[in-house]
Amino acid sequence: IAIVEGAGESLFFTRGTGSNTKLWEVSGAFANSVSDLTGAITDSVAVGATLFYRDGDVIYSTGAGEPIEIIDASGSVLGKLARSGARAVFTVDGSWYASMGTANSTSALDYIDANTELPGSIVATENKLYYFENAPNGDDLNPTLWAGQIGEGESFGAEPLSVAALDNLDVRGYRILGV
Repeated sequence: IAIVEGAGESLFFTRGTGSNTKLWEVSGAFANSVSDLTGAITDSVAVGATLFYRDGDVIYSTGAGEPIEIIDASGSVLGKLARSGARAVFTVDGSWYASMGTANSTSALDYIDANTELPGSIVATENKLYYFENAPNGDDLNPTLWAGQIGEGESFGAEPLSVAALDNLDVRGYRILGV
């Protein structure tokens, strides 16, 4: 048994091993089976009463009801899930996506090719995203901190922030912890 995440008034956990693993939900006195899994859940985030989780290379959402396939990223590099306001955000091959819990509500965040280390490289407050951008060759030891509204990529209104303290640091291994 492994606890996955709390979402709304529900607690989600897995039970089993390998392809015999099931996702369960408790929102009262009884546990209910939600879904059969292909293996262990490798990442999850709660957004309100909705649980977003990764099973293999597929991201699903669930709350009350059957899981919904958000995106199948087979053959791609899938980044860590994070919460941004009322959406889950994640990367597929380095490009940012946001979802409100359905495949139809899942979309690319314009063009944000952040060239980042994926875990911890994006944080949100209400409707604003903050993220680091490295030089494409990875040699930049002083990354740029960007801020933008949901749906604003570098080409559509996101802007770099001037953070004097970053200019004087060798910031290898950085992570945004929160804002």
